[in-house]
Amino acid sequence: MARFVLLHGFGGVGPDHWLVWLSTELRVRGHVARLRKLPAPSAPRLDAWQRALDERLTRMGSLDRAVLEENGDPDGDLVVVAHSLGTRLWLAHATREHAAPVIADRVALVVPPRLPKSADREAFPDVDVAAARPELAARHTRVVLSTTDHWWPGLGAREAIAEPLGLPVDVIGEAGHVEPADGYGPWPAMLDWCLGERDDIAG
Repeated sequence: MARFVLLHGFGGVGPDHWLVWLSTELRVRGHVARLRKLPAPSAPRLDAWQRALDERLTRMGSLDRAVLEENGDPDGDLVVVAHSLGTRLWLAHATREHAAPVIADRVALVVPPRLPKSADREAFPDVDVAAARPELAARHTRVVLSTTDHWWPGLGAREAIAEPLGLPVDVIGEAGHVEPADGYGPWPAMLDWCLGERDDIAG
């Protein structure tokens, strides 16, 4: 049994979002999957989101071992899947020093957005990519990009985030911002990656 922390972006997710579908598919297969609304998703504050993330990681890291053993895999992976602004939350998490860090096994950062000029940077500061240490927050991290992402055109996140941090990139083609309107309700390639059945998420 693996454990999954799923992080949404600005505004949260509706019932047709691929994160909701993914959470359901993982639970049906006997895994622990947590997709819960982050505080004030339409007026996010980084500090509040960080506290919520810390709480979720701590809970996942301290799941009763007997429960894990009952499900056949007491050492199951801890996997994080973050979308849009949720990726910024995870990158900010990777810049912090943690007294007792909970290390994820695998992380997927799906379409990190470039913050618009209108963003409240006092409430949600931009990430200092140079200070990020993703290897301290997860054993393996990869970035998933779309060639038609309006939040960061031209695969800009590859040059600004993935390359400086040495993270592998999966390009999934013309997928917009990877939302239901872009055809992303069910996402079999992401499910397969979560289950460890493929190494990339390029489908």
